[in-house]
Amino acid sequence: MRIGAFLFDSQEALLTDKLDLPVRIIKEKTIEKMLKACGSCLLKNIKTGIWIADLQLVRCPACNLDTCEGTMQMLEARHIELFLSEGFLNRSWEYELIGSHKIEKDVRAASAGIFDVDHFKDCQSAGVFDLKRWAGKPNEMLPKAIIAFHAVAINTNLQKNEESCQVHFCADNIPVRFPFQLHGKQPENCSYPGFNLTCTSQGITVLKLPNSGEFFVRNINYITQQIYLYDPEDCLPKRLQSFNLSGSPFVATFVSHNYTFLSCPAQVIKSRFTTIDCLSNSTTSVLATSSVSFVNSMISSCQIISTLTVPISRPVHYDEGFIIDLNSDLPLTWSLPDCIDCEARGQICGFKSRNSQEIGCFNNSKPGGSNGGLQVFRILALSIAIPALICASAIGICACCTDRSRLGSMQLNSTPTAVVPQPPIMTVGLDESTIESFQKLVLGESKRLPGPNSSACPICLSEFLSQETIRCIPECKHCFHAECIDEWLRLNDKCPVCRNSATPVHASSVNP
Repeated sequence: MRIGAFLFDSQEALLTDKLDLPVRIIKEKTIEKMLKACGSCLLKNIKTGIWIADLQLVRCPACNLDTCEGTMQMLEARHIELFLSEGFLNRSWEYELIGSHKIEKDVRAASAGIFDVDHFKDCQSAGVFDLKRWAGKPNEMLPKAIIAFHAVAINTNLQKNEESCQVHFCADNIPVRFPFQLHGKQPENCSYPGFNLTCTSQGITVLKLPNSGEFFVRNINYITQQIYLYDPEDCLPKRLQSFNLSGSPFVATFVSHNYTFLSCPAQVIKSRFTTIDCLSNSTTSVLATSSVSFVNSMISSCQIISTLTVPISRPVHYDEGFIIDLNSDLPLTWSLPDCIDCEARGQICGFKSRNSQEIGCFNNSKPGGSNGGLQVFRILALSIAIPALICASAIGICACCTDRSRLGSMQLNSTPTAVVPQPPIMTVGLDESTIESFQKLVLGESKRLPGPNSSACPICLSEFLSQETIRCIPECKHCFHAECIDEWLRLNDKCPVCRNSATPVHASSVNP
């Protein structure tokens, strides 16, 4: 949503996530360290002139928090010349992340501001810090924006969210995230049905299968969609005797094979074969084999306990006397939800909304964070080369909060964002008679414009249409929608594009 236009007269900008005085800036060696230390920084080599500010609202977790349940708000500012650049028009330019600031505590509001340093103490800019006047009461959850002549800011009051879907761990440090849910630490909407995990009193991650009981979790591979289980009593072969995956979302990772369990006298086996120690004792040895010929050769000395279909973890060579203790980890996999492509791109899966079962793919971040309010601010800057000068051509601040306001459940295309008008400022532009003396044009069907002009108004960025009235500045021939430039010239006596002084001429009306 368009907030409006503001000016940079200097080449230094203050970016901050706090709208209370005094603004604290720790002068570290790099911008990244400045942001990390205090959430504010100074950017130099800013291009002077008009900047256009927008308030962007996007449903999380598009904001690089793996399970943010709120709405990302972004204060985005671009120099007006950027809209005419080829990179912007063909969408080939990208933001560069130069730093971030995390606040791992409860916060009442998400805010951000951009200021021209030379005008930071002006009365208009100082009015941005008067939050009581424009940010609304604590129970007003709509995002608010304010724009002054040399500053712009946004603020959204927050309401404490339910428990977040952030990555959680038991003491064994196995990361638990979608499609899994750690009981007691993540709400049910953070997981897919059947993927519930718990922690033991010793901090071991546990998966309970409906018809097979509890297993300890060795590891979870989210990219290959595999979970590795082992028996709490370290006797998996015993558990395999009654193993049943029905009623769970899991299947065997590898093709299951028939294994015959044999009970043989210990003196017959001795050390010739691999035995299952947890099922054997001093007089009896238990073996498991997939070889029919081996079973036939041992039938005279051993007793068949059972023949089971076992989801083994490695290939089997039949009729080669293959014997295994079957006590390695039990790998299982799942097909739904299918997140393999998403994980392969470095992203994570999750439900698109709290009330939907539709799966979406979202940007990933490092696990962690607190269950309280988490506010993350990222300062983004895009730099383009200009002869003899490197200028920041885009500045943005985004705030993503797990403290979710009521806005989290609102659709952006149906609820307007409240934007607070800028405070009254002193008039330093041209008088009405001088503005009216500038040339007016009523565009015809050809929409031809005099001078070095594009097909869009540099102030509102809308395309010029036939029959629209435009006004051109005589000295530089830059043209704008009449209502746009009239408002500008009431506040400034310079062209918003080239910054040349406006020179009065006799008004005329032409219909090309």
